[in-house]
Amino acid sequence: MTIPPPYEPPASPNGPKPADGSGQQPPQPPRPPQPPQYAAPQPPQAGGPQQPQYGAPSQYGQPPQQPPQPPQYGGPQGYGQPSGPLGASDPDDLTLPLYGATIKQAVVRWLKNYVNFSGRASRSEFWWVMLVNAVISFVLSVLTGVGSRTEVSTVRVGDQLMTTQQSVPGPFGIAVTVILVLYSLAVLLPTLGLVWRRFHDTDKSGAFYFLSLIPFAGGIIVIVLLALDSKPEGARFDRR
Repeated sequence: MTIPPPYEPPASPNGPKPADGSGQQPPQPPRPPQPPQYAAPQPPQAGGPQQPQYGAPSQYGQPPQQPPQPPQYGGPQGYGQPSGPLGASDPDDLTLPLYGATIKQAVVRWLKNYVNFSGRASRSEFWWVMLVNAVISFVLSVLTGVGSRTEVSTVRVGDQLMTTQQSVPGPFGIAVTVILVLYSLAVLLPTLGLVWRRFHDTDKSGAFYFLSLIPFAGGIIVIVLLALDSKPEGARFDRR
């Protein structure tokens, strides 16, 4: 009697074949770990949705762009405004003060204005004229002593005799004294008008001149006020 062989299951066509008749597969050796495969970045398809770029600021949640604002008319503009008071560009223009005037320009404008209490006068116009007047008055005062003589007289006071001396101007000195008096009278009103206009240039009324009537301190106050800077607001005193 023949004994049939034991049943063996059919082997898978793709799997490993059993090593022995026990039906168990032999152990497989471990495989080394494979590095992850990164896909290369694909260029965006034309017409397709764009993928968000990581690391870039997202466009979601931002407020919509504001429409451009129309220009505001009528408001104060910072362009083209003068940085100081407006002055004359022509020395012959007597309606405006001449800033940076030379001594000749100042004297000519002073004589042309003569008795004028309206308008303004710059500091250069004022101080040049004051300097010229001071020099002329000083020179004439010195010349009054030229040709003078000294007279000695004796006066009895009680039982004592007192000798006095006095200077008597000569003919030349008398003539110079007359010239000095006439000059002082001739420039009185023009100089007062110049002072008035200088006060206007500092945006003050010319009546501030009467502060000079205050004993001792009045003259100092007036000189300080006349030395102040020019102000654009002084244009309200300009001749219309």
